[in-house]
Parts: sequence; C-alpha cells; structure tokens
Amino acid sequence: MSPITELIGGAKAYGWGKVLSSTSFESIATSYLSGGSSNSVTFSSIPQTFTHLQIRCVAKNTGIFGDSIYVRYNGDTNNTNYPRVHYNYSNGNVAQNANGTTPELGWSAPATGTYGMNFLYTANIMDILDYTSSNKNKVIRVFYGSDPNGNAQAFYPVSLTTGLSTVTSPITSITLSAGNVFAQYSHFALYGIRG
Repeated sequence: MSPITELIGGAKAYGWGKVLSSTSFESIATSYLSGGSSNSVTFSSIPQTFTHLQIRCVAKNTGIFGDSIYVRYNGDTNNTNYPRVHYNYSNGNVAQNANGTTPELGWSAPATGTYGMNFLYTANIMDILDYTSSNKNKVIRVFYGSDPNGNAQAFYPVSLTTGLSTVTSPITSITLSAGNVFAQYSHFALYGIRG
C-alpha cells in the first residue's frame, strides 16, 4: 500500500470512514433543470438502506450576486433547528472563516455577477452523515468551488463548510433552495454511500 493511500485510509480514525470504492456509491435520484429555472429542488422518499448520503450539484442562480444554497431536511424550514454552521473560505487571496445559524451550506454562482463578470456554474459536494439515525443530530460537510473567469472581485470561490442540525429523526427528504432562483441547466444528484 502506498504511503498516500495509507494516510487517506487512516483518516477513519477521525471519523472520515474508510477509503471507498466506486461501487460504494449508488445513484438514488437526479434533477436537471433543462426546461427553465426553479425555486428549489427536493429529493423525497429517500431509501433508508445506506450509511451516508452525498449530493453533487452544479448550480447557478438567476441574480447578479452569488447566493447560498440552503439545505433542509424533512420539510423543516425552522432555522432554529440548524444552529451551527462554520465556514472556511477563500477568494484566492485571503482565507477567512465565519459562523452562522442558518443552513446556508452550499453556493450558487450568479448569472451575470457583480461588475459584469461571468461565473461558471458552482460545483458542490455535500456529505450528510448517519442520515438514518434516530438519536443523533445530523451533520453535513460541504466543499464547493466557483470559477470567476479570472475576476479578482469574485466572492469566495472555494469553501469548506460544516453544519449541525438538531434534527434527530431519520432523513427521508432533502430540499435545496437559494435566495435567488436556481438557473436553467443547474444539475443535482443524490447518492447513497454504503459501508
């Protein structure tokens, strides 16, 4: 085993789990906004047969500013049930961190952007851990990145975010929404993670 593989595998000691193969992921559902924009995307009737969930999405909104993606479980829109969010982000020049109390966990690029810049779609990977548990607060970790086409005024194109929810019931549905509407051609995919 190579030292790098051994190092990655050792991350399970910190709760990151073992190294997963491509067969550890199973597609559950996808949503592709081919016909126009949408206020939100919901994955419902999520099977309770996996260990964790992962959402992969490429998103853009219809506004002129970048916008957070809100992640909510089981139709719960009460922000007080999402008490801890921590952000680590950088715009390529400055690294910063912050805390929040709403489920602003991902990012969608603006359609045209401030200063007239043209963002590409933002890529987001969201891991929702132990989603079937009935006695644990739900934890999510999100990594996202945007390409501002070289514009120095871009808003934080790279971020690692973690969030804690007081929801303890098993997650059977997930809704993703943004303050601005998701733009056409945004694409969302839900996967189950085994093991």
